[in-house]
Amino acid sequence: MSATLTADSYIQSLATSTSFTPTSFTPTSFTPTPSSTSTSSNIPRRMPGLPKNINTTSLLRARYFYMARSLASPIRSIPNSKLNLIRKLAWLLVLFQLLDGFFTIVGIRYFGTEIEGNPLIKQIVEICGADFGISFVKLSTIIIIFSICIVGSRVSWLTKALRGVAGIYFVFALVPWTLLFSSYYLGY
Repeated sequence: MSATLTADSYIQSLATSTSFTPTSFTPTSFTPTPSSTSTSSNIPRRMPGLPKNINTTSLLRARYFYMARSLASPIRSIPNSKLNLIRKLAWLLVLFQLLDGFFTIVGIRYFGTEIEGNPLIKQIVEICGADFGISFVKLSTIIIIFSICIVGSRVSWLTKALRGVAGIYFVFALVPWTLLFSSYYLGY
């Protein structure tokens, strides 16, 4: 049984079967010769055409290590500095959600549901009540924030998007509540 194989086929055949002994090999192909018994001595320690310091065992290990690493979780595949930035932005958004929830509940208690600018949240508050409605919406938003950060950690533009969302949320949710409460309590 003789066939001409490429280097990749040679590596795969070494991984699956050891029932042949290569007789001739060039960097592009080789012709294996079947052997009668399958022992570890039939596996060449070094493939001809490769540098002398690389043997087939280390080549196989490197190939399988690369395949296993490519299947690793997305969290481990990004640099630590970017991961830390994503975590910090996620916690900043969670803090903004908690502050907005607190300000919204206090605002609805003082001024009524008319003060809420988001019609969807206003509808939920009118149906479920201020405490449960706002808590449900904010908890759902926090879960979405963490889901986006976990699933989207391979996306290169995620940090820019989270920065933008945090800035927009700060300007359009927290600043208005702060101005409303400061004008109400300070009389501006």
